[in-house]
Amino acid sequence: MDVRKHVDRDGGNVQHGWMIWEWPGISVEGVFHAVWRKPEGRLLDVSKKDDGESAILFAPESNRVFSGQRVYTIRMAIGHDPKIKEWISINDRFDRIMNQEMRNTPFGTEVVLHGVAADLRLRSTELALQILNSRAARRAQQSN
Repeated sequence: MDVRKHVDRDGGNVQHGWMIWEWPGISVEGVFHAVWRKPEGRLLDVSKKDDGESAILFAPESNRVFSGQRVYTIRMAIGHDPKIKEWISINDRFDRIMNQEMRNTPFGTEVVLHGVAADLRLRSTELALQILNSRAARRAQQSN
């Protein structure tokens, strides 16, 4: 059930902001997101999580609301491997292409990748696997 349905059914309001993800030792990402602000003020993420997360780090933003246009993910390297910056660059380029191709498509529509977008997604996956198996990633895993 999405946030708007919770508001309509149970009160409260939609709080937009950034869901923050860390890939330890590698990168940090901010994904524009919405959570439910319950009537008593508590924030609750009611969106389905494919990976089964039970908690997220969320930074509210009062100046921006979701208007139907996709908001670019913000990515920042925290590791020093040059492959991390390449991975970020490829994902940023992929986001720009998808935003352009999907500008008139309802949010959440399933898409079949082709052409440059498919090539970028493949390269991103290859780089992510290389980074995952890097010394920096192993060190970060050992320190957690």
